[in-house]
This record gives sequence, structure tokens and C-alpha cells, in this order.
Amino acid sequence: FIASPVLAWLEPDEVLLVSGPLLAHWGREVLVAVGVRGELGLARDGEFALDGQVWHDLDDEDGWLDAVLTLVPDDDVPPVVAELVAVRDLDLVRPAAWPDVLALLAQPPYREAILTPTTLRLGDGRHVRASSYTQWWLSTHVRVDGRALGEHRAATADAVVSELWEPLRLGIDAELAGALGVRTTLSDLLATRRGADELLDRLADPLRDVPAAVLRPAYDALASANPEDVAPPDRVRVPRGTGSVVVAAAEAVVAGAPFWAQLPGVALLPAAPDRAEALADVLDLALAHERFEVSLAGEGRKTDVPELVGKVLTDVPSSYLEHDDLRVAGHSVAWWVADGTVHACTLDGLARGLAWASGHWSQRFLL
Repeated sequence: FIASPVLAWLEPDEVLLVSGPLLAHWGREVLVAVGVRGELGLARDGEFALDGQVWHDLDDEDGWLDAVLTLVPDDDVPPVVAELVAVRDLDLVRPAAWPDVLALLAQPPYREAILTPTTLRLGDGRHVRASSYTQWWLSTHVRVDGRALGEHRAATADAVVSELWEPLRLGIDAELAGALGVRTTLSDLLATRRGADELLDRLADPLRDVPAAVLRPAYDALASANPEDVAPPDRVRVPRGTGSVVVAAAEAVVAGAPFWAQLPGVALLPAAPDRAEALADVLDLALAHERFEVSLAGEGRKTDVPELVGKVLTDVPSSYLEHDDLRVAGHSVAWWVADGTVHACTLDGLARGLAWASGHWSQRFLL
């Protein structure tokens, strides 16, 4: 290297500095032309086959090659890289210098080397896009505060991601942060390979303090995952009061309605009614009604719903069944909804039952 500000970011034992007399004799321009570096270098190449025969003196280049080849089918003809632009010397960066180096890489020409995907031309003429070498290397190897970039979240992350990932204390923009694996939204996370497994792993970490309000959107998002891409978890997180606890998956069931929470000792994963079955399939869990036989004790008295309810809610049932003592599976409950009929034995239970049956659950306290 020629003396430059970049040297302050690199491991001193890994860098050779051009002597003053040599620099004075030949000059900076000549030395750079023959390969001496004054900045982080860029490797450029194009139209070469990914056959393991062409190398560019990039750190862990074979690891990137392996990652890229997982995206293409096995073929006698290796894929061809249309163009390679990669940042050199990233392995020489001191760990403490990554905030400064990433700020540099966020600028041209390095930014394009990160964000521009690698285009592979297959033997049959099709094209496949893969991560650039620089994007892959940074996502795989950089550690900030001892954690990979993918173990952090952006400042603009959604509520669920903000509860489960550590904030990234680096001043890089959202586009670059997202490209490097910094977590932003649930949808982006679940679109990645093993994203659902990573979410489940973080939810199942017993050392995390996770509010109950986070679980419903997290599980609703997981319900959209492909069950074949998700490893059934051994442990899951369920609500307990305003907080949550981790339990063995064998003890848990998926509930698509809040009345199930009245049964004591039941570990319930909350889900929207239209997502409960899909979530149970993704996580390989039973639905609540499959685990517990529901038998409502007593006939109940058919009672008209008070007119006042119509001033608060719309689409409410005209009547409900009032019970003196309502029991489900042997346990006393305040309310239940079965086959569209609201059962209640308390005023609070009636409010909850009518709010749920009419599709206005958020209005139960007002009612």
C-alpha cells in the first residue's frame, strides 16, 4: 500500500507500506499502475465460467462460488458470469473500523459493487441473478458488536423485528442495510432462505423479554410460509398476561379465537381465524379444537341483545344464550362462541362475545 487514510482501517501486520524513496523515485501514479494500492481495490472481470478454474485473489472466493452454485441446476456446462466487480482487501479491515469502512462502501464506486447482483448465464441460455461477491462477503463475514449484520435491525424496522433483533449502530442507509442482511420487516425476513426458522429461533429464546402484542403479527406472518421450508420448532412462545413465555411445542396448540384463552393451563399460539389452520400446518401443531373436546354445559336462556349494543357495534347478533354457570371442557368460562351463537354468563363475557361475533374485537372494552 501507498500511505493513505485507508491504512488506519486495516490490520497493520497484514499490510506492507511502500518506502519513501521508492515512492519518490517512481511516483504514485506508476506504483498504482503496477498494482500498489492506495485505496480499497476493485477486481473486475467478465465472461468467465464458474468452473473453479478462474480466481481473482478475493478472500473466501470459493465460499461465494459455492453459495452461487446452489442457485443453479447441476449441468455439464458451468454458468458464465457476465461481469464481476468486487471490492478487494475486506479481510484486512480491523473489526473496530467497520463503521468507517461501511460508510465508505456506501459511496460510489463501491456501492455498485455491493448492490449490483451477479448475472449468471446458464448453458440453456437462461439467466439467474445471485448476490454480488461483495454483498455476500460483507453479509457473511462482518461482525459489529460481535454479531453478524443479519443479527441486527435497522432503525426503521417494524415492531416485531424491533423487539427481536438488536439495533445496528451504524450510519448506513436503509437500502444498503437491507442488502447486507440487516433486518427491516417481517415480510423481507420471511422472503429469505431460512427466514422463518430464524424468526422461530428468536421467538423461542427464553432469555428474551417479548411482549404479548408482538406474537399475533409474528405468527400471522409465519402462517404464510411454505411448510416444506420450515423446520417444526421444538419450543414456541405463547402469551402470558402482557408478556410471554417459552414452552415445549408439544404442549402448545394454535387458537384462532380468544375464548380459548379462558381454559387454564393451555399454551395457545394466537392467530387470525383465517390463518390458524395454515399456522398449525406450518409449525406442525394441533388446532385448539382438535386437542380439546368442547361441550357447553347447560342449555342457556335465549335473550335479546340490548338495543344499546347497536349504537356501539354493527352486524351484531339479535340474541345470545345467557347462562348462570357456563362450563367448557369442565372449566368455568365467562363466554364462548359456538356455531355463530354467543354464550355468556357475565356482562364482561357478553361484551367480549358480541364484539368477537360481530368482527369488532377491538371494541370489547368500549362495549
